[in-house]
Amino acid sequence: MPKDPTRPSYPVIKQLFALSGNQCAYPKCTTAMVEGDSIIGEICHIRAARPNGPRHDPEQSAVARHAHDNLILLCGKHHKVVDDDPEAYTVERLLKMRADHPSRAAALPVDEVDRGARLLTNQSVTSVNQSGGITAHTVNQTFNMLAPPASRADRQAERNSMINRLHQFHNERVEKIASGEAAVELLGNGALIVHLLPFGALDNRQASSFDEISRNPNMFTPMGGGVHDHKINYEGLLTGSHNDGLSKPQRAYVMVFRSTAVEAVASSLYRGRDERFLILPDIQKMILNGTVLYANALAHFGLESPMAVFVTLIDVQGKELLHQAIEGAFWEDLPSGTLTHDRLAFSECVIDSLPIETEACAKALRPIFDHLANAAGLAASPLFDAAGNYTGS
Repeated sequence: MPKDPTRPSYPVIKQLFALSGNQCAYPKCTTAMVEGDSIIGEICHIRAARPNGPRHDPEQSAVARHAHDNLILLCGKHHKVVDDDPEAYTVERLLKMRADHPSRAAALPVDEVDRGARLLTNQSVTSVNQSGGITAHTVNQTFNMLAPPASRADRQAERNSMINRLHQFHNERVEKIASGEAAVELLGNGALIVHLLPFGALDNRQASSFDEISRNPNMFTPMGGGVHDHKINYEGLLTGSHNDGLSKPQRAYVMVFRSTAVEAVASSLYRGRDERFLILPDIQKMILNGTVLYANALAHFGLESPMAVFVTLIDVQGKELLHQAIEGAFWEDLPSGTLTHDRLAFSECVIDSLPIETEACAKALRPIFDHLANAAGLAASPLFDAAGNYTGS
């Protein structure tokens, strides 16, 4: 059984830093959180991590306590201000402060987000005479002490560099799809973009396995439906969902590039009479089922792990992300979260072992699913129980 978390995870810190714009969340404060190699900012809990701290909620789970929704980035000065006056700086006030902050924070380049998040992850203890209030946590990664430090650091640096390059590929493809340059015309009404990228997929040369991949289009079914047409073109193998073929706008498609990078896109996501709802479990299961299918298909053709998974939703600003759809209920009355951005990019994940079963894949993708759940106003994905086991519901 997985242990309860005792500190925020790296994906959570990365999301927190990305939304901060490298700036203190306190109103009108422009103090940088990271300057060069120096860490000025502190990762602070809104509801205290320790029982005797300000705003501590004894009913809050360990997962929720260290999740993105309970954290805020502040400079040392304003960290102390809000900690010293919990009656003035209530949970509600701090949540509003954090929610208002991204509107005045500048977007950060991907490499700056990665670098800042790594620095914050490895920061030293910065508690300031607190009794467990909004306490900045040390979030040190633990390493196998038997491994030579230098070689392990080199391997980790190489891995991080590769993930950054794959992330750049994902961002460039998202930009093309968002601007109407997808591999095939889409129906519209929002789009879910999933990239499954083997670590060798950035090599521009055609992979030796592509010949066999191109002969088996049915192993790369578009998310949420079957293969109704396919073709091989300059970029790779394209499969589509439309009964009348690829010449028509597609609800979903899969593009397997010659390098074995897999791009899966599903459109027409809106539901309800006024087409303003998206359903969280449905989207998460599309991601999960697609990832299992494509990862195992690549493994069948000799591709090896690790493989990185990236997920972005586009054209969703103002839509409601339902926690679940209940038969017979009015969707307007069901719990949901309003999506406040037109484009939502989620925490990347890495699959380190193939082939992979559904439950193991779900656990590997948990940071993405929890990040999606955060967008709906939930602390964690409903696909898992309190012990972290995948339930599939």
